[in-house]
Amino acid sequence: MTKTAITQRLAWLATALSLAMVVAGFAISLLAIGDGDGEWLPTHLLFNPVVVAAFSFIGALVTSSQPRNPIGWILSTVGLLTGLTFFAYSYLLVSESLGPGNSLPGADIARWLDLWIWIPATLLPVTILLLLFPNGRLLSSRWRPVAWAAGLGIA
Repeated sequence: MTKTAITQRLAWLATALSLAMVVAGFAISLLAIGDGDGEWLPTHLLFNPVVVAAFSFIGALVTSSQPRNPIGWILSTVGLLTGLTFFAYSYLLVSESLGPGNSLPGADIARWLDLWIWIPATLLPVTILLLLFPNGRLLSSRWRPVAWAAGLGIA
């Protein structure tokens, strides 16, 4: 199997994983509101499935045709992180709907992920992606400190 075939499969696998997290997140959140006492997802998370689908599919298409272009990998990463945010919040929603003292295993991990994983998912497209657009390289070496500052700021 060639490197190109491996990267293509990896890109589409990331897309499938992102969409699976969104579907699982919706299914889990429906469990939380099933008893009537749970709350529904906040409005900002209702747009996450669209964001996940768009970023994941476009990232997989770019990565499939140009595996060395970092823009495709950034888009796929944003799709994965956004899907993980959606899943973590949905899991946390179900865990909290069980009442005090009753929580699902891994609820603390879901809370921890929900607190910070949205930061790189939000900042990658508006910083690094814009710096590398359209060909995956900085416009000149003078932009290197800006890219480092953006990367350190995200970290």
